[in-house]
Amino acid sequence: GKEYVEFLDKGLDTVEFKKKLRGEGRMPHGKAGRMMLDIEIDLLRDFVFKISRYKSGYQNEKKNVEIVIDTGKLKFRLHGNLNSIYPGQQLLYRASKRIKSSDKIRSWIYHLAMNSGNIEKPTIYASTEKDMVFYPVKKNESLEILKKLSEIYFKGLNSIPAFTPAIPVSYT
Repeated sequence: GKEYVEFLDKGLDTVEFKKKLRGEGRMPHGKAGRMMLDIEIDLLRDFVFKISRYKSGYQNEKKNVEIVIDTGKLKFRLHGNLNSIYPGQQLLYRASKRIKSSDKIRSWIYHLAMNSGNIEKPTIYASTEKDMVFYPVKKNESLEILKKLSEIYFKGLNSIPAFTPAIPVSYT
């Protein structure tokens, strides 16, 4: 889904997308496969329209983020590029009905990173059926939240999970 949206963003059409899939050997086999692909593309049209409305015809901005989080015990360095910032918001999306937990966490961290980098904008995470919005957070607040999240992350790295494959043996 995301690949199709990006393909259309470049001004290319569905016919060219199908040619690309065929050239890469990813075109579904036979008549039934082509029909399924056509159905999927039809289902994505509304999603593509929604994403293009959020983008409002603007190109994304790329922002390099470099954040140092000092928890007192450890220093955590968060760095990378945010490639989905538009004039009104940060836009993240996945062409699926359900928003996965990992998408929620990733979106929240991207949102906090953006706001920590002096870009106070909302973040929208769009799926085919539901959208999720994170409202702007002040830089100091977002850094504090990232600090707490990194403490939880490091605590998880340094502790044994409550249930591991070795645990059932101790119950036998």
